[in-house]
Amino acid sequence: ANCAENFDQTEMFAGRYLNERMFQIIRRATRSFLQKHRELFDERIAGGKIRDGHGDLRVGHVYFEEDGIKIIDCVEFNDRFRYADCACDLAFLAMDLDFEGFAEIEQQLLQTFARQAEDKDIFVLIDFYKCYRAFVRVKVNCLQLQAGGLGDDVRKRLLEETHTYLELAYRLSLIHISEPTRLRRI
Repeated sequence: ANCAENFDQTEMFAGRYLNERMFQIIRRATRSFLQKHRELFDERIAGGKIRDGHGDLRVGHVYFEEDGIKIIDCVEFNDRFRYADCACDLAFLAMDLDFEGFAEIEQQLLQTFARQAEDKDIFVLIDFYKCYRAFVRVKVNCLQLQAGGLGDDVRKRLLEETHTYLELAYRLSLIHISEPTRLRRI
């Protein structure tokens, strides 16, 4: 439902703020992945991998302090965004690290999580969820652009960021969603 909602809410921006072809490919790849891996999603539900999580776990919400790691700004207003596969929450942070150019830290995070959680299927799902999370950022940015009231500099920066998120979602849909790797080194 969340994936479909993202595409429904952004379809009006395809051809305007978004490249129409990339939008269609990401949507098709997402639908295909969901259908192809339905059994895996069902197994994760049965296996307790769906939890009340953060819902918006991004780099800007994680702080390292003397007394440990602090994570702020949980999505409290919408249970549907917060109750999800643990991999989906992790994917937002992984996508953000990827977006910011910290691929090595992202890989360390994923390897550590997979080992500690004993969750090798994370590697089948992570790129799907990263694509989903990148597209969430596309949607949020498009809605901000549509609302208007932005200065020229802010509008330009937001458009550039939107295109970068769209390109990331597109790359993930082509490379990883189509043929995810079942096992990586854990």
